[in-house]
Amino acid sequence: MKSFHKTQKDTKKHQYEQSNGKTHFVVIMTFICLLFVPIIIKLFYSPANTTPLPIHLPNELGLSTIAALCSTWLLHYAEVFKKNDNHRKFRLTLATINVTGWLFLGLQYLAWKEIFAVADPAATLMGAIIVLHAFHFVIAAGLLLYSLVRVAGIKTPADLYIFFLNPDRERFFETGCRFWNYLVLLWTGMYAVMLLR
Repeated sequence: MKSFHKTQKDTKKHQYEQSNGKTHFVVIMTFICLLFVPIIIKLFYSPANTTPLPIHLPNELGLSTIAALCSTWLLHYAEVFKKNDNHRKFRLTLATINVTGWLFLGLQYLAWKEIFAVADPAATLMGAIIVLHAFHFVIAAGLLLYSLVRVAGIKTPADLYIFFLNPDRERFFETGCRFWNYLVLLWTGMYAVMLLR
């Protein structure tokens, strides 16, 4: 009997602590940022014997950036309405965020389509920015759309409060918001780099 209790005590003593979700989020976001570092370096660096070709940036890129920044501003209000259990404003704000998010993606598609029509992207690192950028934003937009679908049936403040009592739902919504905000911040920085190039 003593050996059993000793084994249990040793097991508890040597248990590994689980990392929280925020640590995972920071690691993933750092990895995504590192994927874009070579692209940003490529935008500024060119060999001494060649001059970088000027890239015409379509107006849709600027409009999409405005749409993305509006969506992050609205996300702040969505979180405020959620905390206050204002179910109508929360659903309306979340729906507006989804509209601005998908508007961002549509404008991005039109802009990059125009860029690809002028230049051959296959030979440059600019092709990577399209694939990575679009892939991450589609995932983030999908998370926000899924959140909207989940809360569409909420009719009262009590229902909204009860819905987010589930820690998994709360974590899912917060992760989607953080992911979107991070990507918008990353895109805005990359767009600023393109303008300064």
